[in-house]
Amino acid sequence: MKAAFSVLFYSFLSYHFAFAQSIDIKALRNRADTGNIEAALKLAEIYALGIDAPENLDSVIWFLRPHAEAVHPEACFILGNLYLRGTGISKNISKGISLLEQSAAKGNIQAVRVLLDVYSGQDDDGPFTDPGLKAKISNASVFRVANMAKEWNDPYALCQLGRCYLEGIGTAIHDTLALYYLEASAAWGHGIAQLVLGDVYFFAKTYKGYDVMLAHQWYQLAHQNTKLSLDQRALGLEGMMWVERNFHALRNQIIAATWMWSDWRIEFSVPEVKEKDFKRKRY
Repeated sequence: MKAAFSVLFYSFLSYHFAFAQSIDIKALRNRADTGNIEAALKLAEIYALGIDAPENLDSVIWFLRPHAEAVHPEACFILGNLYLRGTGISKNISKGISLLEQSAAKGNIQAVRVLLDVYSGQDDDGPFTDPGLKAKISNASVFRVANMAKEWNDPYALCQLGRCYLEGIGTAIHDTLALYYLEASAAWGHGIAQLVLGDVYFFAKTYKGYDVMLAHQWYQLAHQNTKLSLDQRALGLEGMMWVERNFHALRNQIIAATWMWSDWRIEFSVPEVKEKDFKRKRY
């Protein structure tokens, strides 16, 4: 399974890391056996990361399963990821997605992020190759999940929702909502939203039209965003170069026009990029 799932899984488990090392494992098991969810999650962490006990995914699943069946959001999230990746348990993508959907419905934003990756067919590592995952790609589901999380102020979900409205993914195109959610995501420092907004203003993708200065600003922010990969930051630099190249061309037209006062009909062309420059997947 893709690295993003693993990162989300272990980042959640490490949330309690500071407390785990001083805990009496036997006492913790006694509490977990009486149905204490905090104790069960702690034991799942201990056995997954090998903290004060050998790694044992069978034990992770044993302590999580009853709470996942009771639809506890964190238990559903962890167990859903294990099913998706087939780690310590037989891979069952449908079961994993079902658990993640339950977790997301209970407000777990990490589950929302994984679902958005699954339904869009790719994560930070690129498009999925697993046929089982590819079969789950659904524009309607991308929009549904992103829209469900729109009040949670998660930059990743907001960016996905903005792109849905911008490109008509699972919903009708709506320029105003696209800009609203993309700008909200970018305000939280989400680099992909910054790249998309650069393209929005450089290619006049909405009713706002072309705006060379705004396009340059968004591309520059993406280029400077250390949360992006080097390749993604390079796209910000590429966008800046596009803007600067065409801005200089436009400036030269203006200078030339000052010597042609009698021809008031002169028109300034909208900057264009060669078709081959933009056909590849940018983010």
